[in-house]
Amino acid sequence: MSMTTELPSKLSGKLAPEELAVWSGRWYHNFSPLGLPAGKQTEVQLQHQLEKQGDIFRHVRDAFLRLKKDPKGLQLTSTDGLFGLYAATKGASHVDIVNVTPGSPASDRRFMEQTRIAAKLLDLEKKVDLSSGDVFKISGPYDFCISTGCLYNLPEPGLVLTKLRDIVNGPLIIHEHTWLLPSYTRRFREVRMGQLEREIRFMKDTLSRSEIEERKAELKEWKSGKDDLHFQSPAEYREWGSRFSHDSLIVMAVDAGWTVINEKVAEVPPLNWLDRGSSSLLCI
Repeated sequence: MSMTTELPSKLSGKLAPEELAVWSGRWYHNFSPLGLPAGKQTEVQLQHQLEKQGDIFRHVRDAFLRLKKDPKGLQLTSTDGLFGLYAATKGASHVDIVNVTPGSPASDRRFMEQTRIAAKLLDLEKKVDLSSGDVFKISGPYDFCISTGCLYNLPEPGLVLTKLRDIVNGPLIIHEHTWLLPSYTRRFREVRMGQLEREIRFMKDTLSRSEIEERKAELKEWKSGKDDLHFQSPAEYREWGSRFSHDSLIVMAVDAGWTVINEKVAEVPPLNWLDRGSSSLLCI
C-alpha cells in the first residue's frame, strides 16, 4: 500500500535535496501521528503498525503519569525512532534512541536517517540523540525505556531485560512479535491447566501415585511458561535472534525483576508466520 510522502512547502524548505530523497524512500513506521505525512509502507507493514502503534502510544501516556516532570528516556529499536520522538512530544526532556540490532534483516540505516529528519522537522533535534551500539554498553540512569522489536532480534533477550532493570529507574514499555502455535495459545494453556488441576484434586482414588506426580510435574511446567515449545532461540528457519511466546516474554520480564502491570497480545497477519503475535507490556 503506497501512502503519500509529499511534504508541505513550509517543511520541505527545511531539508536539503539529499534529505528529501531519503524522506521519499520506504518507511518502516508511519509517522503521521506526529503530524508528518505518512511514508511508503507495504500492506503487511501497515497492518502490523495499526495493531501495535496505538498500544505503544497508550503505554507511553500511562508511563508518563508515573513519572516526574521532564523525564529522560531511552528507546531501543531495530528500525526507527518513532516512539522515542513520540515520547519527546509528550514531555520527555531527552530521549536516547539506539539501534541495538544493526545486523538484523529488519535494520536499515535509512530508517534512522528518516528519524533524524523527522526530529528536524518537528524541532526536536535538541531533545533526541540517535546512535547504534551494543545494548550491554549503554549506561544510565534513565527514567523510562521503550523497547520495540529488539528482544526477538537479539540472542539473549532475558539478559537484555536484566540490563534494563539496572539502568532504568521507571517504567519499561515492550513490544515484540511473539511465537504462536495452534495448540499453544493462551486458551489451550488455561484449559489444560484446569484439566490437570481437576484430575489431581478429584482423581486420587483412580490414578496411581506416579500418575498424580506426572500431572503435578506437567502442571508446574505449564505454569512456568518455560516449556520448550514456548521458547525458541533461535527460530528454526533463521540464524539470528530469538523467538518466544507472549507468556514467555512475561516470564522473562518478571525473572529480570520487572512487574508487568498491563499486557496485550493480538494475532496479526500474515497468518502463515509463526511469530505473528503482537505483544505489548507495560512494566514497572
